[in-house]
Amino acid sequence: NKVFNLFKNTKHYENLRKLKVDGVVHSDYKGKVGCYLNWGPYALLIRETAFNSDKMHNHDYLKLPEIIEHICEDYLKKYSVEIKPKIIESLKPCIVKFWSRKPLYKTYISAAIYYLYCKIHNEELCSLINRCYDGNGKGIPFAQIEKIEFVENYNNTH
Repeated sequence: NKVFNLFKNTKHYENLRKLKVDGVVHSDYKGKVGCYLNWGPYALLIRETAFNSDKMHNHDYLKLPEIIEHICEDYLKKYSVEIKPKIIESLKPCIVKFWSRKPLYKTYISAAIYYLYCKIHNEELCSLINRCYDGNGKGIPFAQIEKIEFVENYNNTH
């Protein structure tokens, strides 16, 4: 709804409504909305990886949610207009710290240990520490959210 509200009273509003009705054709978008197991929510295990998306070979989630990027890409293809910058400008990037009772996988623990090793030995971070939490289509209950930290001026520097 925020994307729609951002373009209210413009031609983009009607174009976005049409795109919603017709369907976004981006294959990653279809894979996400078509199967509840791909709904996330997803979270980066190690906070620092969010600020190093290039090194981690990740999407830059602090800049723009991945699913919104897919919508923007389809919009550009269909209407030859770039709406992504206006959306990015309207966002306030944040980091949400939460806890979960989901079982820890060995890959989470090994990534955390390797991250500590890299920090202690002043080694460059690499994709070996890049692990993500997957909510498997179940949201994070409000009671499990410990902190929301807004990242000031992130979109102006990235």
